[in-house]
Amino acid sequence: MYTVKENFTIYTPSVSQDQNRTLRPLGFLGSIFAGYGYFFTKDFYLAGEAFVNNTSAIITDNVTSAGVLTTEQFMVGTSFGLSLLPGLRLSKYSLFYFRGGYIQARVKAKNSVSIYPIVINDSKPAWINGINLGVGLETAINNTVSVRAEYNYANYATFRFGLSKFSVRDGQIILALVFQMTREHL
Repeated sequence: MYTVKENFTIYTPSVSQDQNRTLRPLGFLGSIFAGYGYFFTKDFYLAGEAFVNNTSAIITDNVTSAGVLTTEQFMVGTSFGLSLLPGLRLSKYSLFYFRGGYIQARVKAKNSVSIYPIVINDSKPAWINGINLGVGLETAINNTVSVRAEYNYANYATFRFGLSKFSVRDGQIILALVFQMTREHL
């Protein structure tokens, strides 16, 4: 689930006031990854993976004050990254591993202000960088298929739009089927 912390300043003729709020855009995530792993000893494993994610995570917030309708929208789209996965063999068929790496995500903020009959729209798309950390367990089903359960956390750089500053974080629980070309490990 993405967590977006927004910090913005409201300016009035007499005072400026900092405001904070937390947004939680929700959506579905699809992912594809490819990598290579190798057991360096009987029990120590190291892999590298490249991945691409696509999500429909979006949140919309409407505020009406003094006849002015303000609509704010925050969206997360495609992300991609590279990770190293050091791990330890737990049994003949199971592997425990950590994930650490780089991730980049496409985000977009939109703002619309309506004062009848005038509507002012503004938007800003951007790619934001971050770190990706995780922990997981992979268990072989047969020689070419395994199942994976993993928790991933991503912390991205700050994204600015207008008077707002967005701090984006993501925590996901991933369940995956892994198809392997060769079964050297597990």
